[in-house]
Amino acid sequence: MSSTNQAPSPLRGGCDPRRDRVDEQGGARLRPFEERDVEALAPLLADLWFPDAPTALKGTLGAVELCHHLLHHDWSLVAEKDGVAGGVILCASRGSAPHYNLWRRRIDLLMATLPARERWDAATTEGIEVLEREQALSDRIAASGEPYADASVELFVTAPALRGRGVGGRLFSAAIDHFRETGARGFYLMTDDGCDFGFYDHAGMRRVRTAPPTPTCGIEVYAYASALFGEEG
Repeated sequence: MSSTNQAPSPLRGGCDPRRDRVDEQGGARLRPFEERDVEALAPLLADLWFPDAPTALKGTLGAVELCHHLLHHDWSLVAEKDGVAGGVILCASRGSAPHYNLWRRRIDLLMATLPARERWDAATTEGIEVLEREQALSDRIAASGEPYADASVELFVTAPALRGRGVGGRLFSAAIDHFRETGARGFYLMTDDGCDFGFYDHAGMRRVRTAPPTPTCGIEVYAYASALFGEEG
């Protein structure tokens, strides 16, 4: 499933071609996201954020999660090992969402295949509610005028097989380089207490907002931010 000889997809773009090469340490090739990556990445997201959902729904839920993060992205980088996507970082600049309509339609089609919301199990309900709460908090940040609202990391995830090899660090560093190249004063991202948010603390980011658990969702949502070019985050 190598993309070496494929024509560029309309979803490709924003990636420094110098990064489209093999990482000798992690054994992963970094390249822009392609639509075919949904098939490989959706199960990864399902296992991470919908681990207890019914097996019959997990594939669809993982795809919904991924498409949601693709809504606003305008830059991407995928870590590919043995021809399969095993990690991804999606970034967005304020006011730029060139592929929004494509992924909005995909989400609507996927959601139409799920049972009515009132029939969802607790795990599905909680997973979707976390997604909605993160989006609501992100929307408030985007409208805040804070310097760190200039850009965002929409999704950052690596498969267990690629962790501990420096692949995630390379993805994250490449995203920061991209933000600097675009002139962003800062950036932010959403995470929650079920994720390894210590990575962001270690990276020098600051927790700027928190959404506490709700009666139907026991997960706490966090917004982390970082300054660029000497701005205060």
